[in-house]
Amino acid sequence: MIALTKQAADMVKSVVPADPDRPACLRLWATEERDGSLQLHMKLEYGIREGDQVMEVEEIYVAVEPAAAQVLNGSLIDYDDEEDGGSFRVCPLGEVQPPAPGA
Repeated sequence: MIALTKQAADMVKSVVPADPDRPACLRLWATEERDGSLQLHMKLEYGIREGDQVMEVEEIYVAVEPAAAQVLNGSLIDYDDEEDGGSFRVCPLGEVQPPAPGA
């Protein structure tokens, strides 16, 4: 299971316009580096690929490639809106606390 903070979900919604004919999703996948470690990748796109594990989180489809699903299980995707530009980050669940409802 993967969780998204409200900030991350709001950013995805603001960047990817809704299209009822093509679901927008936050796609996550992994590639193996020369040293055997996994490099995680993330992008916003339309459509779901065959074999992806798909979940709906905060009204956002999250499509996870099978190899990445094992690594990301229990993770939280957050968005940092920094002055010099924002960025998404993947954290172990519990490292970033989502804001209280209504905050």
